[in-house]
Amino acid sequence: MRTVCALALGVVLWNSFAAMEQADAGQLQRRVQPPGAYLTVHGQLLLFRTCLPKSPLDTWHVQAAGQSWSASLANAELAKKAEELQGRPVTIYGHLKDGVLVVQSLTEDTRPNPEEAVIVQIRGRLAYPEAFTAELSSLAIWADGRPYWLDLRGDEALRDKAEKLFDREVVVTGKLERRQPPQFGAQSPWFVVVTDLSEGLIK
Repeated sequence: MRTVCALALGVVLWNSFAAMEQADAGQLQRRVQPPGAYLTVHGQLLLFRTCLPKSPLDTWHVQAAGQSWSASLANAELAKKAEELQGRPVTIYGHLKDGVLVVQSLTEDTRPNPEEAVIVQIRGRLAYPEAFTAELSSLAIWADGRPYWLDLRGDEALRDKAEKLFDREVVVTGKLERRQPPQFGAQSPWFVVVTDLSEGLIK
């Protein structure tokens, strides 16, 4: 009888440990962001309306620091909050998908005299696409099918770290800027003024 009870207790404990491991793995999967560009925007959320009331053609746009994106609001709760906060200083977190900012959270920016800024974390692979001019760093991080050029501002420590992490998956953090095309016919490249560069995951 004792042997049977011990075996039964062992089975229960094993199943409990397995369930805990599966739960931990699920939580980790939810916390870790997939490759891409994730933005924290301090700016304004504006609704561009058509002449028809509540038309499906009405579009939300995020504006900050001279930059603008079409915005996609994932659910009715975000849409309601956006209506309340449109035209006011807000802080938006989301990820870029095909040039559209998919909004994941939206709050009012209650800082006194809030400064507009676009902070980005990009998870992708470091590479050396051909630079357009000597002004551009040839180092870029690739995510969402496009390069984001890295502006290291002459920081030798960041340059050394980037050299060591070449062709590996990294996370780049910094201010996102859209600059004028460096030559005729070139697309406006996105630049990241890098403040941090590391190997790892966005959580």
